[in-house]
Amino acid sequence: MAHQIPPHDDHEYVSRSLVLDKSKGEIVNAPRRTLIKETREEEKALLASKIHSEAERRRRERINCHLATLRTILSSSCKVK
Repeated sequence: MAHQIPPHDDHEYVSRSLVLDKSKGEIVNAPRRTLIKETREEEKALLASKIHSEAERRRRERINCHLATLRTILSSSCKVK
C-alpha cells in the first residue's frame, strides 16, 4: 500500500510504502524514493511542444517566402502585358 506524501518542492514527489522488516518482525515504512518519472514526462512533453512549435514556425516562414517569390513573378508578368 503506497502513501503519497505532499511534494517537498515543485518537482519531486516522495512515495512511501509499508514493508516487512524481517529483523524486527514488524511492518515499517519503506525507505523513501524520489518519483521524478512524472516530472520527466512533463518536461519531455513540453520540449516536444516547443520543438513542434519551432518546426511549424519554420514551415510557415518557408511557405511565406515561396509565396513572396510567386508574387514577384506574377507582378513582373502582369507588367509585361
